[in-house]
Amino acid sequence: MLDRSTELGRVFFTHDRDFLSEASRRQRIRLYFVGVIFAQLEQSLVGVYIRDLVIIAEAGTLSELENFVTYLPL
Repeated sequence: MLDRSTELGRVFFTHDRDFLSEASRRQRIRLYFVGVIFAQLEQSLVGVYIRDLVIIAEAGTLSELENFVTYLPL
């Protein structure tokens, strides 16, 4: 799924910790990926996560997220 999001030029948003391991592996071997945004699954923070995703989408650039893991909440 991370390969596909990279092909599409889309940052990958997830709460699945397996993607943290995969992103770390790609960073170690210098294998390009568009970026991962990670949030722990906490129902009470869904509104905060949405707010933060909007901030990232409106104020950030794709190049700022490349080969990087961003953790929510900001």
